[in-house]
Amino acid sequence: MVRTPALALATLLGALALTGCGDDTDAGATPGTDTVESADPTPVSSETCDQLVDDEVVTALGWTPGGTAGESVGRCEWSGGGDVLTVGERQDLAAGYDEDSRTAYREACSGLEQESGGVLDEETTWLGETEACLLELEEGSETGVARMYVLTDDLALVEVQVVASTPTPVESLRAGLTMLTERVEQTW
Repeated sequence: MVRTPALALATLLGALALTGCGDDTDAGATPGTDTVESADPTPVSSETCDQLVDDEVVTALGWTPGGTAGESVGRCEWSGGGDVLTVGERQDLAAGYDEDSRTAYREACSGLEQESGGVLDEETTWLGETEACLLELEEGSETGVARMYVLTDDLALVEVQVVASTPTPVESLRAGLTMLTERVEQTW
């Protein structure tokens, strides 16, 4: 059946688009700076990444602190021991005003719903008042890929991706994402 390989390819391409190519200097990076000049209305610096994804967030996820956090193609990326956490504003969906931002958020959540394997949590009541949807790790698994979209109070659409090679129970995933979401609200 063509549908399963096509879905797997689409998921892989989405992951690559989010994480970028690490040291890709042709991606708009200004030599000698920590930011990327792009259509992203909120470029991130390595200092911002250190504040967003620090040892406290990593520990809440149940992972071992000590990895590195830094800017990668306009997004924050932390990696350590095979685990990766990526945070960035969706520049392709960022609209700049109320109704379009909410539409982009609903479309992003709908896209998560169409992905296979994970458990979609659109309520996210554990995040309080924050508008977010989360595709949790595959049911019955504590490793894999989880993705979340957050619509901030300032209507920025932020995407978070967790690649867990260390077993990460849903309670730990939610604890780390709750802490990270609070920081995302302060940054965007």
